[in-house]
Amino acid sequence: MTINRNDKCPCGSGKKYKKCCLKKENVIQLETVKLERFLQQKHHLVEKLRFFLEKNISINEFYRKEAEFNKRSARRTTAIGFGFFQFWFYFFHRFDNGLRGIEWFYKENQHKLATDEKILAENWVNLKPRIVQAIDRKGDDIFFEDVLTKETFAVPNVKENIPYFSPWYGTIGLLEQMGDRFYFNGVRAFEGPEAVYRIAEKVKKLMNESGSSSEHVLFNYFPEMLADLLGNDDIRETKIIHYYTLKYDIQNEQVLIDFLYNQKEVEFDKWDANEKRVSWVKDWKVFHDSEINGAVHFAEVEGAISVENNHMEIHCYKAEAKEKIKKKMEEINMAVTFLKEDVKETTVPFHIEIQNLLLNMEEDVPRYAAIYAQNSCNLDVNVKILKFGDYTIGQLIAMNRKEDVDIWLKQMEYHLYQTVYKEFGEVEVTADFNTIRKQLGLSLSPFVSGQAERKSSLQSTIPQNARPIRLKNEDIPYFEDLGFTPDTIDNFYAVDMVTFFKEKTKGKSSNTVRKYGSSLFDLRYLLEMKSFDDWGQCDKRFWTKVLTKDLFNLYEFVSKTQLKEFISTIKAFTKWLDKKYNTTIAQHVSEVIEKNEEKMFELVGY
Repeated sequence: MTINRNDKCPCGSGKKYKKCCLKKENVIQLETVKLERFLQQKHHLVEKLRFFLEKNISINEFYRKEAEFNKRSARRTTAIGFGFFQFWFYFFHRFDNGLRGIEWFYKENQHKLATDEKILAENWVNLKPRIVQAIDRKGDDIFFEDVLTKETFAVPNVKENIPYFSPWYGTIGLLEQMGDRFYFNGVRAFEGPEAVYRIAEKVKKLMNESGSSSEHVLFNYFPEMLADLLGNDDIRETKIIHYYTLKYDIQNEQVLIDFLYNQKEVEFDKWDANEKRVSWVKDWKVFHDSEINGAVHFAEVEGAISVENNHMEIHCYKAEAKEKIKKKMEEINMAVTFLKEDVKETTVPFHIEIQNLLLNMEEDVPRYAAIYAQNSCNLDVNVKILKFGDYTIGQLIAMNRKEDVDIWLKQMEYHLYQTVYKEFGEVEVTADFNTIRKQLGLSLSPFVSGQAERKSSLQSTIPQNARPIRLKNEDIPYFEDLGFTPDTIDNFYAVDMVTFFKEKTKGKSSNTVRKYGSSLFDLRYLLEMKSFDDWGQCDKRFWTKVLTKDLFNLYEFVSKTQLKEFISTIKAFTKWLDKKYNTTIAQHVSEVIEKNEEKMFELVGY
C-alpha cells in the first residue's frame, strides 16, 4: 500500500502525511545528502592537499619527517598509524617557510579553487586543535567539551564522524562546523577520561613554562600529546599474582562428600558420574537496582574444588584462602591425603584485581546485570583503592580530592560501558554511578539510565542454593519439638531454628526450654504461611506484621508473659542470625519493636 500526500499520517498525529512524517523523512534524507556531499568535498580537498605537498616536498624529506614523527610519537604499534603522520604533516607541522601544510596549500592555490573548496580550505586554515571530552548524549548528538576552554560542541553520532561511543571518552582533534553541528577533521583516537586529563595537565604545564596559548602548544607538541594519549600508565606498571593448586589423593569419597555437604561455605556446582565440582565461597551479597527487575545474588569464590579419578584439586587466587581450606581438609585426613602444592605466577597490569564469583540471578534479570553487581563492590566509600595508595574514596573526599575521585569514577564508567558493549552490544540499562555520586556530593553522570532517580544497593545476605537437610538421628526430636514435619524439614529456616534452639537450651531449665520452644514453634508456623526462600526476604514489613498482628491471630488470648518471651526470643534469634550470616535482620526487628511496643502491649488480653 502507498500513502498519498494528503492522507492522514499513519503515525496517528491527525495531521496530513505531507505535513508530518513525509516532511520528517525529507528532512532526514536532506541531512544525509548534505553529509555525503560534505564528506565528498573534504575527500577531494584532502587529495589536492596531498598532491600539492608531494609535489613540493622531496621523497627524502618526506621520509625524514615520518621518522621524526615516529620518534616523537613513540610510534611502536599500529595504534599510531600512518594516518596520524599524514594528519600531523598536513595540519600541524610547520615547514621551513614557517607555514603549516594547509596554510602553504591555501596560500598557493586559493585562486585556483572553486568557491566551495576555497571556503572549506579557509576554514581548515583557521581550525584550532582541541582536547575534547564527551560530557552528554542527547538524541543523535554527542556533546563534547573543550577541557581547556570549556566550550561545548554538538557532534552528530554518525559512523562517518564518530566510530563508536563511550561515556566520558575524549581525543585531541580538529572540529569543523557544518550548520549548527561540528564534525571531526582527519584521524583521531578516543581514549578514557584519565588519558584526557593526563594530556590536559601536560598542556597546562607547557603553557606555564613557555607562556604560550593552548593552541600553540597543541600545534607544536601534537606527536608527544598523541603518544601520551594512547599510552597507558596502568599497563606499564605491573604486579605479580599467584595461582595456587592443592592436590590430594582420595581414600574415601563418601566421607569427602559428607564433609563438603555439611560445610555452609560450600556450594555444589555439579556432582555426578562425569563431573564433580564445588565452590568454597564467602560473603554472599544481594544487588538491587531501580532500573532492573529482580536481584543478583553473588559470593566470592575462595576455592574451586574438582574431583576426578580419586584425585582432588583445589584452586585458589589468595594465599590466605588457600591456607584456610588446606587446614579445613586436615579434619578429614582419614579420607584425603595431601600430595603437593603448586603455584604459578602471572604478571598483570597494576590495577587488575582477580576475583572469582558465584552468581545466582533471578529469572527476569538481564545477564549484563551480573557485571553491574560485581562492579558495585568497588563503589563503596570504604573500599580501599590501590591506585590511591589504599585510601578510600570517602577519605579522598575528606582530603578535598574531589577531582581525583570524579576522574576515577568517570574512568570506571568508561571501562564498564566498553566491557558490557563488547559482550552484549548496546544495552537498555547502563551501570549506576549516580548513587555513589549523590552520596559523595559529586555532580551526576548524564550517561546513567534513570539519571537522578537511579538507585542501587548492595547488601550482605545469607547463602543461596540451600541444600536438603541431612538429619542426624539425635536431632530429630528437636525438629519435632518445633513442629517440623518431613514436608517442611527442608525449609530454609529449619536448621537455623533447631541449631539456635539447641544452643540456647542445652543444660538449661525446663522453663527456658519451654520459652524458646514455644516462641520458635509460633515463628515456624508463621513462616510456613509465607513463600520465602531466605532470611533476606524477612524485611521490616514482615516483622511488623508478625509482632503486631499475626501472633495475636494465633491465639484467642495472649498474655504479657507470652508476648515478652516471644519478643525476647525473636531478638536473640535474629542477633544469632546476624552473627552467622553477617546480616542486619536484628536491626530491623529492634526498630519494629521500638516503634510498635506500646501498640503490642495494648493488644494483650487482660
